Amino acid sequence: MHLAIAIFLSGLVVFLQPLRAALSWIICAGTVLVYIAYAVATTLPIFFPQCPYRTPLCDLVYTSLCRTVPRVTWYSKEYFLSSLRDRNLGTMFRCLPRVRARTRQSLTAIESKFVRQMSTDLAAEALHWLLSVSSNPSVHSIVLQSIGGLPMASEDKFFNKLGLDSFQNMWESQVHLLEQCLLATKHSDDSYYEPMPGMELKLGRLLRFAPHAILRFVRNPFFYTPGIYSSELTAAILFSGGTLHDRETLNESISLDTFLMDSTRSSKLSPRSWYQLMTVGSRDVFSRLDSYYDDNAMMFPLLLCSTILNLFTKSRKGLTQEFDSPLVYSFEDAIPYLIDKIYHAIPSTSCESMEDPWSLKYLRVLVVATKFLLHRLSLPDYEKSHATILESLELTNECILHATFSSQEATTVMPMLEDIIACSVVPGSDSSWSLRLSHFTIEAYQSLTTVAPSACSLHGLRSTIDFMTLHWDQTVFLVTYLSKHACAVLTDLLAKRTPL
Repeated sequence: MHLAIAIFLSGLVVFLQPLRAALSWIICAGTVLVYIAYAVATTLPIFFPQCPYRTPLCDLVYTSLCRTVPRVTWYSKEYFLSSLRDRNLGTMFRCLPRVRARTRQSLTAIESKFVRQMSTDLAAEALHWLLSVSSNPSVHSIVLQSIGGLPMASEDKFFNKLGLDSFQNMWESQVHLLEQCLLATKHSDDSYYEPMPGMELKLGRLLRFAPHAILRFVRNPFFYTPGIYSSELTAAILFSGGTLHDRETLNESISLDTFLMDSTRSSKLSPRSWYQLMTVGSRDVFSRLDSYYDDNAMMFPLLLCSTILNLFTKSRKGLTQEFDSPLVYSFEDAIPYLIDKIYHAIPSTSCESMEDPWSLKYLRVLVVATKFLLHRLSLPDYEKSHATILESLELTNECILHATFSSQEATTVMPMLEDIIACSVVPGSDSSWSLRLSHFTIEAYQSLTTVAPSACSLHGLRSTIDFMTLHWDQTVFLVTYLSKHACAVLTDLLAKRTPL
C-alpha cells in the first residue's frame, strides 16, 4: 500500500508539472519529506529496540543488513600500532581486524532482551501510571498488592515517583483494604486480630507493600493459627510490628528472634521481607553489630556476619533482582541482593558515599562483620562457636590473599586484617585453627601492603612485631615459618620508608 501511494504521488507530480509547476513542486517536496520520515521510522527499531512499533519491512531490512554487513572486531589494535611503529610485518598481519558474519537474531529477541534490562524502570513507571490515571478502587487494590511483589529496585523507584499527596492517598487506601482483611475479636477485654477466611494471601500482599499502615493495628496482637499462617504471612505480620499469640493461653506463640533463626534454616522469603525482618524496631539486627549495643543472647547477628563472610568466598559481584529472577530466596541466597541496604543500615557505614561501587560497599560491610565476630570471639561464653567463626575468617582471608584489590579497596580491608593479627597475639590463642588463620591473615596483609603501604597503621605494625616475636620458630603446614611474612611486611615498609 505504501509503495502504491508513492507511485501515485510520483505520477501526480509528473502530471502537474506542465500544468501547475508550483503545485507540482509543493507535492514533490511533501512526498519526499513524508517518505524520508517513513524510511527513518522503518529503520529506527533496528538501532533503538525500545521503539513501541515495528513494521514487517523493518524485519526484512534488519535481516538484509545482518547478511550483507559483516561484524568487524579489532581486539589487538594496540599491538598492531606497536608493530607498525617497529615495522614488524609478521605481527601486524596477525593483529589485523577480524571480519565475521553477524549472528542473526530476530528483532523480537533483541526487544525482549532490552525490555528485561529496563524491566526495573518499566514496572515502576507502569504501576505509577496505572495508579495515577485510574479512579477504579479495584485497580488501586490490585496496584497496592502488586507493589509488594516488585523487585526491591523497582519498589524504590516507584516510591521515588510518588508525591506527598499520592503517598497519603495510597496510605489511606491501604488502611481501608486492611480493614476489609482483618477480623477483630474481643478476648479478656483485649482485642486480637486475625485474617478473615480466604483473605490470608491478600493480607500478606498488602503488608509486604509497606508496613506503615499496620501501625494502627499493632496495638493489639494477632491470634496465630499454624495451619493457616504461611511463612510469608507470619513474616509480614512480624516485620510490621505485630505479635502472634496462642488462642487458648494468650501466650506469645512465635517471637521475632525465634522466627528469624528457624526461617534461615527452612524458609524462603523475598529479599525485601528478609531485610524488613532484620530492621524491626528495637530488635534491629544492624544496630547490634556495634559491640557497644551487642546483645550476647542474640544468635542471629552471628549468623548474619558468618553469611556475609562466606559470601566473599563465592562472589564479589553485586546482584540485582530481575523479573525473571525467583521471587523468594533462602537467607544465604538473599544476602547478595541486600548488601546495599545493609551498607546504609549499619551506623558505622551509613555516612559513607552512596555512589561507591558495590565491591567497596561490600568490603566495608565485611569489615564490620569481621569486627563483630572478633568481638564475639573475645567473650568467654562462645567457645562452642569458635570453630565456625574461625573457619569463616580463615576462608575469607584465604580469598583476600588470592584476590586483586585497588588501592582504595586495600585501604578498606587492611584495618580488618590488623585487628585479626592483634587477636592472634593474645596469650592462649595457639590452637591449630588460629595458627592457620594467622598464616593466611599475615600473608594477605603482606600482599596488601604492596598495594597500599600508606594504609598501614602503628597499631598494625605493633601487632605484626608482636606476631613475629611470638611465632618466631613456629611453622604452619610443616613448610612455612609463620614469622616469614611478618618479616616481609617490615622489610617492605622500611624499604619504602613508609611513614606511620
